[in-house]
Amino acid sequence: DQIEQETSTVYTDGQRQVTTVIRAPSGDDVFQVKRTYQNYSWGEGLVEEAVGQGASLQTTTYSYYDDRSGSGSQYPVRQITHPDGSWEYYEYTAQGYPRNVYSSFGDVSVAHREDARKTEYYYGVGYGDDGTISPNTARLVIEKVQGQIVSRRYTLFPIPYKRLDILCTT
Repeated sequence: DQIEQETSTVYTDGQRQVTTVIRAPSGDDVFQVKRTYQNYSWGEGLVEEAVGQGASLQTTTYSYYDDRSGSGSQYPVRQITHPDGSWEYYEYTAQGYPRNVYSSFGDVSVAHREDARKTEYYYGVGYGDDGTISPNTARLVIEKVQGQIVSRRYTLFPIPYKRLDILCTT
């Protein structure tokens, strides 16, 4: 007797649902994950992942921007909501890099995300190098909680093959 894995796929209304079940030798289900994918103009995106069954079910949901404009080749994830109610909300630069990432803090809802945790990403010149080496790496990252700066860090490439990561203490 051995553990079995069964995967099934169902297509309905522009969605694809993939369910994977792990069964013990006794035939009892010991693990289940159900992933639902939605078709968009830019391709397919995961919209829901449900892990477990019954009272132990843990569901994570994903929403996306309508198109890839402003998100480069990356999937245009707008929001992720986790089983515990925590969330992240993403905004992008014109090149598709993260610009602002908001995340839950206390009981602040995504509608009031400016009052939660915010991570700001700055790219390019003006932060200690010319921005040409590894241009997709943020040169300055500022973290705020309820509008107050709690962290500031720099990543610089002063010459090829040299990277400086600087965390400011004040």
